[in-house]
This record gives sequence, structure tokens and C-alpha cells, in this order.
Amino acid sequence: MEGAELAEAGITKLRILVFLLYVAACAFAYWRLVPRLPGRYQRVCAFFLLAQILVTVVAFAFQSPSEWAGWLWHLDEEYNIASSLASTQLALVGGLALLGGWLARSRPRWQRLYMIALGLVFLYFATEEYFSFRGGFQSWALSYALLGALLAAMILAAARRAPRNERIWHICILAGLAITAIGATFVEELRHYKTCQSLGLLFFDRCQLYFIEETLEYLGVWLTLIAMLGLFAACAPGPSIRARLAPVALPILWILLIPLWYVFHYLEAPLTAQPASITFKSSVNWRTVHLYGYRLDLTDSALNLLLYAGARGSAQRTLGFSLHLIDQASGDSLASLNRNWDRYVVPLVGPDEHKIYRQSAALDISPAVLRNRALWVALTLWRERSDGSIVYDTAMDSDLPLLNDSQVMLGEIVIPAAAPDKPPAAPIARFANGFSLGATDLPERAKAGDTLAIPFVWSADADASEDYAQFLHFGHAGTGAWHVYDQQPLGARLPTRLWYKGLADRETWQIPLPADLAPGRYLVFTGLYRQSDKERLPAADAKGKGFVDARVPLGSLIIEV
Repeated sequence: MEGAELAEAGITKLRILVFLLYVAACAFAYWRLVPRLPGRYQRVCAFFLLAQILVTVVAFAFQSPSEWAGWLWHLDEEYNIASSLASTQLALVGGLALLGGWLARSRPRWQRLYMIALGLVFLYFATEEYFSFRGGFQSWALSYALLGALLAAMILAAARRAPRNERIWHICILAGLAITAIGATFVEELRHYKTCQSLGLLFFDRCQLYFIEETLEYLGVWLTLIAMLGLFAACAPGPSIRARLAPVALPILWILLIPLWYVFHYLEAPLTAQPASITFKSSVNWRTVHLYGYRLDLTDSALNLLLYAGARGSAQRTLGFSLHLIDQASGDSLASLNRNWDRYVVPLVGPDEHKIYRQSAALDISPAVLRNRALWVALTLWRERSDGSIVYDTAMDSDLPLLNDSQVMLGEIVIPAAAPDKPPAAPIARFANGFSLGATDLPERAKAGDTLAIPFVWSADADASEDYAQFLHFGHAGTGAWHVYDQQPLGARLPTRLWYKGLADRETWQIPLPADLAPGRYLVFTGLYRQSDKERLPAADAKGKGFVDARVPLGSLIIEV
């Protein structure tokens, strides 16, 4: 317990230090910056400062993210009151910059472009602050560092060219961004579990650095807002109605726009997703996740997955999911991805109900391995233990097929192969469902007991949905005896239910001939029948003349002793 007590004491000292910095920065702002603003803008600064203090105090009172109130006010959660406030402040900065650039028509062109550029950047920051898109972006820290460097260079260049009385606003923007960056990047990295562990902070829950991180971000954005109000007042002087209403109208507009995201995704799930009902139960903490729906979209280069899953309270940071493409013929996983759980909440619900999380992933497709093969799309959920080991959740009460106790089969797909360079030769048979059989190179002779190799070339002019088997009949010309051999046209790797329009493929059958097969001349026929009811599929030759008994003649074969 001594290490934990030392860690808690260290966190307390850091909080006190950040609190003193916060008080000092606010005092300086009200001493040197806020008095420069028009009275209506001073009230905007006071409102957001009081809102920050209120949210921070309430968040400190509700520190348990597993409870509804804890999540609603938690400083390190998305889609709640705290993130809404931070996002609205950034949106106000961005909106003022865009509006100021548009209104400052008497200003130099470079200044108008500078304001518009700032506006676009801060509106992106506002969107990111609420939705946390960077959670699925591995190199976000480096990208933000580069963006920050470019932004700082642009602000310094603008400050150098700006009138002397406006330079303080550019410097204040730079200072606010610097404080925000310290919280959003440096402190954020310190909060990682392994970093906390190396510092002697024994448990992640004890590593309450997010209070420091979010407080610094709040302070930095507030200073930036003061500076942008100063620049906006310079760009839009006078009692213009747009200048008076913008600081109030822009936050209200942003808050009204945020629910549209919920409405879109709330409707997206029932309208576009495949419904499902699957419960995953963890053996680590005995919590459950319920899958309500999913969507699979296949492109030329990737399989895109959307999951709509519910969890009580906040989804655990240790939760993740895997997607596998499993070859139906061999049972091998030919491609896979692993993703940590993103906390993208769709609707807001009560504390005793599930919150819906929208997960997205894209599985890259290998151009060589996966073409024209029947693939199962298998989903697994897993938890990461503190020692780094992975434990799979058990799939329970599933309305979808299970490959094992943890893998759910979301569906089956086939990735089309590239179209052949030259068109196929005229087929020898066309079937009623759009399948065509090309010319077959039938051997002239074979011996009883040997394996007979016969290549078949198939194409499809329409998508299929049923399973067909191909028969091969050997009829003795003298005795009338028959030898029959059946299998799927392209083998187990691609059942006909997955054939698609434009398919062109071939399969060489390896047919074992019985050792006691009577010698003589055999007439060879082939065709297709539906596996569900054994009904043969009608076929016709190239001129449209139907074959008797739906049997396509391939030629003759002599069996030797």
C-alpha cells in the first residue's frame, strides 16, 4: 500500500499545481485581456469560465464512470456534458474565426485567409473533441504534432504582420494552444496504463491524470476563446447585429447540431444493419455485451464492418474484437484484424439500460489468396488482462451460427476474381439459371483403378443463391451399365450459392475409377441438379436446343484393363 499512497500523494500535488496555474492564468486574463473586450464579449468569457468550473467540480464529485452520473459528467468520456462544453468552446472559436474572416472585407487578404484557416482548424478540433475520432488512428500524436507546428508557424507569421495592438491576441492564441497541447498529448500519454505502472502507480483507476489533462485543455481553450473574441471584435467593429449575436448564436447552433449525429446513427442501425441478437459474456469480469446488428460491405480492397453493440455502463478499455475470414474448404483463417473497442455511443439511454456502441473496422483483402473462395466472416470479442494476455468472451443466446463457443458467423462472402483478359470461348452448354459450361478436354483412354483428371470451365451471367451439384455419368455403350460421380462444380472452395455475375473459373476434377470397372467404350454426360430437391437444371446447346434429360454430352471414353 505504500506505493499506492505515494502515487496518490503525487497525483494530489500535480492537481494542486495545475489548480494554481489555472487560477493564475484566469487572474492574468481578467487583468490584461478581458478588459480589452467589449462588454458583451466579456460576459461570454465569464459564462464559459463559470461553466468550466461547474463541470469540473461536478465531475470531481462523480468519479465513478460505471454509474450514470459518473459517465454523464466524466471529464474523460465522449458524448456527455463535459465533452459537449469543450466541443462548444472550440466550435465558438472556429465559428468566430470564419465569420470574422468573412466580415473583415476591409482587412488585408492575408488576414482574411488566416482567419478562415483558423476557423476550419478549430471546427475540426471541435468535432474531434466530441467524437474522439483519433481513438482509431494509431499515429494521431505525430499528425497532431505536425499540425500544431504548422499552426504555430502560421500564428507567429500573422502576429508579426498584425497591428501592434492586435499582436497580443495572436500570442494568446498560441499560448492557449500550447497549454491545450500539453494536456491533450503529453499528459494523455502519461495516462497510458504501462506508463502509469512504470511510474509506480499500481492501478489504472488510481492514475487520475485525466483531471489534470482536461483542466489544462479547458484552460487553453478558454484563453484561445478570449483571443478570438479580441480578433473578432477587431475584424467586425461597430454595433453590427451579426457581431452582437455571433458569440451567443454560434454555441446554440453547435449544440443543436450535435443531436443530428445521434439521430443519423439511431436511424442508421435499424434501417441499414442486419439485425442480430447475440450475448457475449466475459470470464474476466463477468460483464456482458449484446450485439444488436451489423453490416458488411465488400469493396475491391477491403471488407468494411459496422457493429451495433450494447453494454451496461461504459465499455471497458480492455475490450476488443476480432474479425476473421475463414476458408470454408480448409477451415483456415486467411485474413484477420484486431481492434480495441471504440466508445462511439449512438443513443443516450438510462443507467440500467444498454448504451449502443457503433464499431467500425476495415479488413484489407489480399489480391492473391482470397479470390473466388467461400469465406466465413467470423466475429470474436475479447478482453485484455493486466498481464497482456487475451481471454475470449463466450457467445451465448446467439441467433447466428457459431463456429465455436467464441466465434459467431456473421455471414459468408466471396471476393470476385479479376475478369479474364480475353473473353471465354463459346460454351457447350447454357443452363437455365445463367451458368455456362465451357468445352471440356476429355481424355480418350483411361485404365480401371486409375484417377481420371477432367478440367471443367464455368462462367455465370447472373448471381446465384442456391446450391447445385454437378453429376458425371459414364454409360457403357455395350451393356448400358452406368458409373456415376457427383461433386460441386468448383469443388468445396466455391459453392454455387456464392457464384456471382461475371464469374469465370475452372476446376480440374480428380475422379477415382473403380478397379472393377468393366472395360469398353463409355459415353460421358454431365449436368447440374439442385441439392435441395435433386431436380436437374435444364440445359441447352449454343443454338438453344435443349438436351434430353438435362444431360450434356461430353464425348466418349475407352476404359482399358
